[in-house]
Parts: sequence; C-alpha cells; structure tokens
Amino acid sequence: MDRIRRIALALQEHDSSAVETWFTNMRRDQEPEGEIQTWEEIVDVYLMELADRPSAQAEERQLVYGVLVSASMLTEELCDSGKVLSMYPKAKNLPNLERVVHRFRERRFGESMDPLTTKCLELLKEVEGKNVPITVNNPIHKGVIFVYSGDNWEAFSEAIRQAVERVQEALLERKSGKP
Repeated sequence: MDRIRRIALALQEHDSSAVETWFTNMRRDQEPEGEIQTWEEIVDVYLMELADRPSAQAEERQLVYGVLVSASMLTEELCDSGKVLSMYPKAKNLPNLERVVHRFRERRFGESMDPLTTKCLELLKEVEGKNVPITVNNPIHKGVIFVYSGDNWEAFSEAIRQAVERVQEALLERKSGKP
C-alpha cells in the first residue's frame, strides 16, 4: 500500500484519484506487481526531472508526465525519443526530451548510453537546438544508429564528425594517462 500511496501522491497533479482508487485499480490488473513497477519507474524519473526543473510550470510538468507515460508503453527496442514524439507530438515542446527518455530507459531497462552517443547528442544539440530531430538506437556494445529527420544535413554530418574526433581524443588522452 505504501508503494501505491507514493505513486498516487507524486502524480496527484495529473490524476487526482484517491489512493484507494489507485489501490483498487492496481489490484484489478492482471499483473499487479508489473503495473506497480511501471508506475514506480514513471514516478522515479518524474521526480528526478522535477528536481532538475525547479521552476517548471504546470505545462512543462504535464509534458514530462506525458513523455514518461508514452515511454512506458514501448518495448526496449522501440523506446526512444523519436517513438515518444510520434505517440505524443506535444513532447516537441519539452526541453531536454532526450534526457527524459534516456533516464526512463536507464531506469526501466538498466541501460546507459555509451560516451560516443552521449557526446554526439551534445554536439547535435549545439547545432540543431534543444530537441534534436533524431532517433537514437543504441543497442549496448552493438553500435549506434542515428536516424536524422532535420533539414541541415551538412551541420548534422559535421557534428557527428566532431563528436567522433573529440571522443577519440578523450580516449587517447585517457590511455596516455593525461587528465
């Protein structure tokens, strides 16, 4: 009951149902434990995001919530910002959308992006703005696939080239013992 209470209280702004209603709904689910775990994942990332957005207004909090609910419906293979945007188009207005989806993936699937992917995304954001129109498929240790849907291909390819160079330089420095 404490787990469900935490969920209900954390998401009260988005679902004003009483704790008892949440409890009843969870209990009726075919797999109550799985449902509770899903909502705990949403709440954990939601609270993490709110901590990083102390001045977030109601609209931004709603966008974070909507992104997380959308991401929770996706499998590991499909859970990326591109799919979330296709399910919840309003998400394009959310600053740091990629971070929210990344945090959810990390919480749910225990994954973290490799340094090259992270650096590429940082550089692409510098080129394109806050929400990069790409989908990142990062099967750990199998490579990275960027699916770009913007219109500045030259800047995109240059950002990728710079990212690869910077990551290679950092790896060489680490090997040589430089700070």
